[in-house]
Amino acid sequence: MKDFSYNAPMDSVRELVLARLAEIGETLKSVSKSLGRNDAYLQQFVHRGVPGKLPEDVRHALAALLGVDEARLRVNGPLERSAPPRNAAIGPAVQITARIPLYGQAVGGRDGQFPFNGNRITDIAAPPSLAGVPDAYAVAVVGASMEPRYFAGEMLFVNPRLPVRAGDFVVAQIATAEDEPPEAYVKRFHSRDGKTLKLEQLNPKKRMAFPADKVVSIHRIVMSGDG
Repeated sequence: MKDFSYNAPMDSVRELVLARLAEIGETLKSVSKSLGRNDAYLQQFVHRGVPGKLPEDVRHALAALLGVDEARLRVNGPLERSAPPRNAAIGPAVQITARIPLYGQAVGGRDGQFPFNGNRITDIAAPPSLAGVPDAYAVAVVGASMEPRYFAGEMLFVNPRLPVRAGDFVVAQIATAEDEPPEAYVKRFHSRDGKTLKLEQLNPKKRMAFPADKVVSIHRIVMSGDG
């Protein structure tokens, strides 16, 4: 795959990115999209050296997606070609044994929300970046409210341990009536203060507001796929 080829020497950060992408079966393009960047963002970083080093927010998110320590994504000079990184060696396929629950409903509300009532559809293989994350889970997209980012039936992988920042795509649980399960919304996080949580929907485009005291949780989506 041309995503993993290169002709010029690279530092250990770029070597590591290519090696981990090969191991987890992702591409520079797909992970760039998971980072919320343009399709060529990582291609330019790896093969053209632009940017010279990853911004802190990108580095943090990329480390989670690749399942590596964030410190390993700091630029630290070119590698000696006589000593390639161990994780770049070709070997047998990695066996992924960790599994996480997949939640969802067949039908959602007008804005794609569904009752987060523990309706566990099945267990699916966890991507490497979530294999050791406590409470990690996946949800199935309902409806078209987040197209063209996410489509109905697509599986979204969630890391509840990551901080949520403006622009992140999230699963937000909002309390409803007493003794009723919260409603789960797949949206883009805008802001939150002591009074209000604001989320953004893509289709149709609108901003949604919820009372802060009704917010049960806001968990960050780290990637999507077929599961």
